[in-house]
Amino acid sequence: MQYRVVAIASVLVLIGAGCAGSTPTSDVPGKVPVAQQMGGNAAAGAAEADAGHGADAEHLAVAAGSRIALDNKSGLKPGDVALRFKLYGLDGHEFGPNDLKITHEKKMHFLLVRDDMTGFQHLHPEYADGKWTVSAKVSEAGQYQMYVDIEPEEEKPVVLRVPLAIGSPTPSKAFPEPNADRSAMNGNYRAALAIDGALRTNQETRLTFALTEEGKPVADIDPYLGAFGHVVLLRHNDVDDFFHVHPVTESKPTDGRVEFDATFPSKGRYTLYAQFKIKGEVRTLPITVDVNDVGGSGGAMPGSHN
Repeated sequence: MQYRVVAIASVLVLIGAGCAGSTPTSDVPGKVPVAQQMGGNAAAGAAEADAGHGADAEHLAVAAGSRIALDNKSGLKPGDVALRFKLYGLDGHEFGPNDLKITHEKKMHFLLVRDDMTGFQHLHPEYADGKWTVSAKVSEAGQYQMYVDIEPEEEKPVVLRVPLAIGSPTPSKAFPEPNADRSAMNGNYRAALAIDGALRTNQETRLTFALTEEGKPVADIDPYLGAFGHVVLLRHNDVDDFFHVHPVTESKPTDGRVEFDATFPSKGRYTLYAQFKIKGEVRTLPITVDVNDVGGSGGAMPGSHN
């Protein structure tokens, strides 16, 4: 299953449908001009959102900025970063826990990544004292993006994005590059990515992650958030080209192989943040790949982050 972010808005009509268990507020995103709430093309994004619902894919909308009100967006420093925020619907009503559906065992999925594609974290905020709260351990300063992935009870699923400056700007942007064997290490564990055919835009591609420990297949991959793995894909230098895929592997993989289907919307360089639960611990293994246009050359694109 693939969850893709599509930038939408500028002429989106706000629908005052109301949210269960919510109350109106005066200083809410519904009072902000729509052009400041979303970015992109409203008609195209809405059409994709409607078309995407089904068993195989959900095309999500990305909304930047005004639907999340952070307590402490300024003055953040590396270390233990605690974030508290209020969350609003399209009609300006505040979202509490009763306004969100449980998806993959959680009401909310929170993802954090630095602008050089490092520092990736996948966390799950809790609701306490009228606000959503989450704590992240951030070891290095820089410009980060936070993504809040939700499925409201009375709206389409959406990913909300907010930029975060944590300490000084990113000191030097050294983007990850593809390696020859498309692999990554985390401790003693190695993930090697095999691709069924060439990576081309707008073509569904089977991605197979082979997990090994000291050369032997990992036989004890456990479900994590209701699936045998999760992969978040981010295109370099495009904060809104974000999507999330879940495996087609449904039975416990005793051979260490977990398969996903993904369709890349745009040409460019992507980092795939693959997460698997092995021996009770979630391991993140980022792998970087190049995606070409249909009919383009199959080689890598050194220095290309478009």
